[in-house]
Amino acid sequence: MSSDLRSEIRAAWTGYVLVLSVALALRLVMIASLMHGDVRQWFFSQASEIGCFADSILAGHGMSSPFGGETGPSAFLAPGYPALVALLFHVFGAYSNGAAMALLLLHMLAAMLTVLVVMLIAQRAFGTRMAMVAGMLCAVSPPMVWLPVLFWESCLSTLLLIGFLALALRIAVQPRMTLWLSMGVLGAAAMLINPSLTLALVSMALWTAWQCRGSSIRGPVAAAILWMILFAPWPIRNARVMHAFVPLRDNMGYELWQGNRVGSDGNFSKTEHPNGSRTEYARYKALGEMGYMHDRSAVAMQAIKADPARFAVLTMKRVMRFWTGRGGRRNLALITAWVTATTLLGFAGLVLLLRRRRELGILFALPVALFPLPYYITHADFRFRFVLEPLMLLLCAYAVQVWTGLKRS
Repeated sequence: MSSDLRSEIRAAWTGYVLVLSVALALRLVMIASLMHGDVRQWFFSQASEIGCFADSILAGHGMSSPFGGETGPSAFLAPGYPALVALLFHVFGAYSNGAAMALLLLHMLAAMLTVLVVMLIAQRAFGTRMAMVAGMLCAVSPPMVWLPVLFWESCLSTLLLIGFLALALRIAVQPRMTLWLSMGVLGAAAMLINPSLTLALVSMALWTAWQCRGSSIRGPVAAAILWMILFAPWPIRNARVMHAFVPLRDNMGYELWQGNRVGSDGNFSKTEHPNGSRTEYARYKALGEMGYMHDRSAVAMQAIKADPARFAVLTMKRVMRFWTGRGGRRNLALITAWVTATTLLGFAGLVLLLRRRRELGILFALPVALFPLPYYITHADFRFRFVLEPLMLLLCAYAVQVWTGLKRS
């Protein structure tokens, strides 16, 4: 190995350590800021249905009663994250400081791994300098710094999506069976954590299969079979206990109603949620989960059909909110400004990538185009766009590379 190559490798690893150190420091500061108040109250109050599911799992009732009481089996959320929360409740105590800190540290680990994966993708696709640029953007990104303190699966979803993209790139170059099987495992795990990733994951898997169309078909087939085997217990359980075909989760009709009911501004309203409304909880309990979801879906469709122009306007507002963060009642100005800037620069980078490196551009475009689709017609909460943040920052780095003329190494 030449001295120049050794120096380049040392410089690259020094850059990696620097970026990860900055990322760790900022996330620790964010977590430390929570220590001044009641961590449990702030953290676990964000999504009470997750805690209810965890309680139900610990009690031996499985995924049931998401809004408290005893309302029976539920498929309101996928089982992955609630099961993880239940495990930590079992180890540290339900709603305890220990459980909250364990979740925060787990989220932070996922966030750090996300920064590392972004740098590895950028190194492979755009070169060492752009790996440092993309990594530092992820390290200081306000949405990504903030993400670990949310009591949702968002940190895990972000890591799983960007990790799946990294795996797709690797398989396109080295279509080994072990990598294909890893894709099957990762795809099933991601869908069990966040079914909203399904369209993006399947499209990236198809892209990978197309790139490897000249090699053996055994890899893609094995990945698909393993993916289905690992995911199948969830829809089978739903068919058995919910007495309905629920392949992912059953809340689409409810979410559609939240964003399009008469009086809605297109956003989610806590006051119309069964956790925040006695009327909605009573309706949910009386109708049962499937009946409630069908009822809310019917009401939503009635409102949409009665005023399609209003639905179109609300949809455009949701598209705007998804990509800029504007329109929320509690969005921080800094995050809104950052999201708007990275969206504009990221889309510019995507256009450049599609023009210059079409196949790679298509891979990046698939999750950008497909992941937001359900939120355009339901409601675009501020945290949904954050799942795409690492991908958008990679595209921002590429735009910087093209416009500044920086070389790959």
